Amino acid sequence: MKNNELKAFNDDDIVKLLKSLQVYDDVISGNKNCIYCNEKMSLINIDAILPIDHRVEFSCSDSECHNKLLVRVGG
Repeated sequence: MKNNELKAFNDDDIVKLLKSLQVYDDVISGNKNCIYCNEKMSLINIDAILPIDHRVEFSCSDSECHNKLLVRVGG
């Protein structure tokens, strides 16, 4: 995925997506945090999955973090 592409996914596909990105276990075990507020990520609070510097990063569903994400992607 290119850095400027935004992909959407259905909640039903989140587990499959996370497993395909090889980050499912990290999310489930609390080893992934929001890049904006450092909140631990879970299946419930993922707002976005971001490719940053060849890593998989996350943004949580907090409204402030969502707004920062929109600024980042130019929305």
